Amino acid sequence: MLKVADILGSYPYSANSSIIALAQLEEVNSLPIYLREERLDNMNSTIESTLLPKNRGVEMRNLIRIFVGLGCSLVLLITSVTRAEERQLLDEPAMFTTHEVSEGGLVALYYKPEKKGRHQAILVLGGSEGGKDGVRELAKPVAEQGFAVLALSYFGEDGLPANLEEIPVEYFQKGIDWLEKQPSVDEKRIGVYGVSKGAEAALLVAAHEKRLRAVAASVPSHVVWQNINLQEFTPRPSWSLNGQPLAFVPYDYSKGFVSVFALYDGALKLQERYSEAEIPVENINGPVFLVSGEEDLIWPSSRMADLVVKRLEGNGFAHSVRHLRYADAGHVVGSPPSLGGQASMLGGSENGNKVAREEMWHAMICFFKENLGG
Repeated sequence: MLKVADILGSYPYSANSSIIALAQLEEVNSLPIYLREERLDNMNSTIESTLLPKNRGVEMRNLIRIFVGLGCSLVLLITSVTRAEERQLLDEPAMFTTHEVSEGGLVALYYKPEKKGRHQAILVLGGSEGGKDGVRELAKPVAEQGFAVLALSYFGEDGLPANLEEIPVEYFQKGIDWLEKQPSVDEKRIGVYGVSKGAEAALLVAAHEKRLRAVAASVPSHVVWQNINLQEFTPRPSWSLNGQPLAFVPYDYSKGFVSVFALYDGALKLQERYSEAEIPVENINGPVFLVSGEEDLIWPSSRMADLVVKRLEGNGFAHSVRHLRYADAGHVVGSPPSLGGQASMLGGSENGNKVAREEMWHAMICFFKENLGG
């Protein structure tokens, strides 16, 4: 008889991942994360189930299923019951109040839960759109799940750099300083959620900031990239640390400007020249959650997320790592589904992005609620 301990000990992800082990069954492998029970029950299968112990204080009923189908090899699948993950999402949006934050040069909006007490807190970072609007659109659905949220702008706004160029890591640390001081925040339960360039920043800041206990990086980068400055094209890094520009990967203009994607894709092929630009993600002080779309038309987020995982595993990372990689999704896959928009313009199909965003959102909220305690 196969033992639960033997299975879990051989697999790198946590026991409450939506799909922990899956092999040699194409029909099941093609299903979305939220597996349909009726599909499984209709298969020629032998099913065993058991109750696994509590994981991080959250009681999860997990099924261990051993399928022996006609013409199929033995398949082992461990899944969390869908309802357990869905229970992490609030049925009704949590109530909150907002106020502008400008202390210490910050440009941010704070979402304070109306529910009394000290709450899990999330620092939210938008992407290359800059300004206020984009990051606040990302932050609101997070706040509706009961978190205290700081939507932090970092360029393209009055009082901030005009361009995404040599933004100090210390600026983001000021945001964490501010969150820690709030009576509504539990300073031991702060995480970060970043999308696109904000995901690059999230990984970079977390690699230098032990106070961040959980990191969600959506359509991320594993390296520091060149600046974004449409007025002046001298290559500089996007970020700085201790007053010094960080090593970075410059765009590939060897074939002129073909597309934004080509600037990144071509440069990655020469990445060995820029190993010092890799983000030292192994220094992160908590679990890491990655989301990517294989059809991303902005940059190769799936490839770069894989390289984040590779570096973590190669350095014996002590915390859990999860990478949700979607075949028919693009650059919007890492944003809340409630934002809508014409997603396929940035890669993947409309339906592929819709399904992926819904699944990602459930999984990410679950990730934060479990790994920041509660």
